[in-house]
Amino acid sequence: MGSFFRNQTFPENWHRRASPGALDLIGTDATEILAAHPIVPGANDANGNFVADTLPAGGTLCALYQNLGSDNLPVSLNNATGLLKTNVDTLLDAIFNLF
Repeated sequence: MGSFFRNQTFPENWHRRASPGALDLIGTDATEILAAHPIVPGANDANGNFVADTLPAGGTLCALYQNLGSDNLPVSLNNATGLLKTNVDTLLDAIFNLF
């Protein structure tokens, strides 16, 4: 993500899809990744203890939106300015419009 937002460059080994993507493909890919790396999402609390995330009410899409649009937005981006702020706002608007 740093390559995209800070440097405005593609990361090494980045390539475009050969065909258009869709939400069902994202879900399928996410499921494959989770199956290969079954790690429960979560974060450390103030004492350094791991606490697993709970899915919000509303189902998978709601959980996906919360995960992408709020849970994983680094706090450091809250105070972004200039072009970085524009890029963050554009990304969040795009994610919001998916749902």
